[in-house]
Amino acid sequence: MGAKRPRMNDELNLSVACNVAALPGAQDAIAAFARAHNVPERIAFALDLVMDEVISNIINHGFAPDQSERWIQCRAAVGPALIAIAFVDNGRPFDPLTEAPEPDLTSAIEDRAIGGLGVHIVRQTMQEVRYDQIDGQNVLWMKRALDAAAP
Repeated sequence: MGAKRPRMNDELNLSVACNVAALPGAQDAIAAFARAHNVPERIAFALDLVMDEVISNIINHGFAPDQSERWIQCRAAVGPALIAIAFVDNGRPFDPLTEAPEPDLTSAIEDRAIGGLGVHIVRQTMQEVRYDQIDGQNVLWMKRALDAAAP
């Protein structure tokens, strides 16, 4: 008999420092959370990719240059059938789902403009992605069924 999945209230709450040096630690934390909750390896890999894309974009583009207080929270929850993850930050209001440029997926790589590919990867990797602005905070929500086929 397979490992029993926990109820949806099994959560990870992670504060991520606003520098790229903090990214590997955040990725390690989500990987450990996934392992502890028997998340299939292909979905754990997808979460790692999503963490890299979203947190890197927040760190590199989300804050005003003169903004002194900067923070990022990552919250994940796993249940019997799905995993949900949210990224919350206090950067400039920005909806990556509508404001990020659409990536050029047809031109040669050397001819493509930079931008939009990370959001595309997140949309292709997760089954549901949504953005909200709540109390002055950016919130990027996403879900994926644990039995979802690759990617």
